[in-house]
Amino acid sequence: MRDGAGHFQSWRGQTPRGWLRQFVHGLSLPFHIVREVLRTPEAQRRYLRVCLTQTAATLLVALVFTGVNNSDNDSDDDVPRKNIQAQVEKQRKRAEILRQRAHARAQAKDPKLEAAALATQRSAEALADGGSPLALAQAVSALVQEATRSAAESAQQEHDASGTHGPQAGATPLEGEALPAPSTAPPHANADDERPHSKAPEADSDDGEDDNEDGADLDEAINAAANSLEARIDKPPSHGFTTGSLAFWAALFGTMHIAQWIVLALSRDYHTAIARDASLLTGVPPEDDDFSPRVRLNTVWLRSKLKRRIRALLHFAVGLPFAALVAAPFPFKHEVFTTLSSLWGLWWLCVYTTAKSARAWENPTPRDPWFLRGWDWVTTHVPGFRWGLPRAYGRLLRRLTQEVRSPMAAMERLPWSYAGLALVRFVGSVPPLKFFTRPLIPVSSAHLLVAQNASKPIAPEAISSAEATLE
Repeated sequence: MRDGAGHFQSWRGQTPRGWLRQFVHGLSLPFHIVREVLRTPEAQRRYLRVCLTQTAATLLVALVFTGVNNSDNDSDDDVPRKNIQAQVEKQRKRAEILRQRAHARAQAKDPKLEAAALATQRSAEALADGGSPLALAQAVSALVQEATRSAAESAQQEHDASGTHGPQAGATPLEGEALPAPSTAPPHANADDERPHSKAPEADSDDGEDDNEDGADLDEAINAAANSLEARIDKPPSHGFTTGSLAFWAALFGTMHIAQWIVLALSRDYHTAIARDASLLTGVPPEDDDFSPRVRLNTVWLRSKLKRRIRALLHFAVGLPFAALVAAPFPFKHEVFTTLSSLWGLWWLCVYTTAKSARAWENPTPRDPWFLRGWDWVTTHVPGFRWGLPRAYGRLLRRLTQEVRSPMAAMERLPWSYAGLALVRFVGSVPPLKFFTRPLIPVSSAHLLVAQNASKPIAPEAISSAEATLE
């Protein structure tokens, strides 16, 4: 690995021996090239100014788009938020009704209604603090129902023991019985609750002590049950995006990909100029003429980019039937198919990395790639494949991959070196790293293509003349 990483300085114009040296050599090439660029003041200023400006522009566009999306989400939440105040008032009225009933039944040793009222009051406070109405209503509903159910059972047992039938005035509704609505219930409930309260005898000291003990036990149980509600009050769920939420960063990262593409479409001329500087400084003849870069929308490049994307999709899709055929006999065919299709995609990534340099397209008579050679052998030697449909599939493969045969042939001569370079390209495609790595990939690919012919080393005078040109 050390030999592969230092190969650029030791033996320029030659290919290292051994797959590991070649892989590390391709992996480290962009870093060697950027170091050469940063050593020259003129090239350094252009490289850093362009890349940092593109990064700032991408972040600005992404934040604007994310902010617009955030405002849309806030506007969608306006209607539910307007209903929170109404629910707060409803919960507070319901709590007041339960408190009045609990006070009326205090002589019956039934402080559970007071606990239900406390839970309902906490629900109203949680809603007022901005908590989710649905989540808090569900949390409080279970607590209130448990308290009212226990109170109803206690009241029923007392009624059965005393021989009375039917609920008393001011009694708690039985389980499943709806509580009074806030709009109509409070006046009637207050009138009903005042009568038993006025007729209730005063409790003696012993009963008061028992009430206090029962109330303390019940308060402890209710407080334990309300801990989850208090946690929700302290950390209410957020509406929309916040800078600390995972949704915000995921949306920002996704938007940065779109913003990155827009910025590159407008400023790709500057990357071409940086690649030209890097080629001159590292001893590789530049592939573009000298020009003055500017911000513009290059429609020719956009059409070419779209065409390459469609072509890449077809190249990947045409190999999937063969991967499915190979994976069919295996019991774990889904895993085999996923592995084969991933390797197929990685191979094409290496081919497209090779094609970043114009030198990869200069071979006029490239040989067939490995998969065409293998499929031709299968359709001529393996029984069951020597008939029309497999051969038609081979012809389809040949026709769809015809125009990229030259980059495929170049990649097959140095597969490990291009695998290392493709890894840098893949990792560097994450925004905003792509601004710093994109102009270096074509130059690195050109170095590997030049290194395939060791009989034509790069003259040292080319580097000195290039530095003089930049200065």
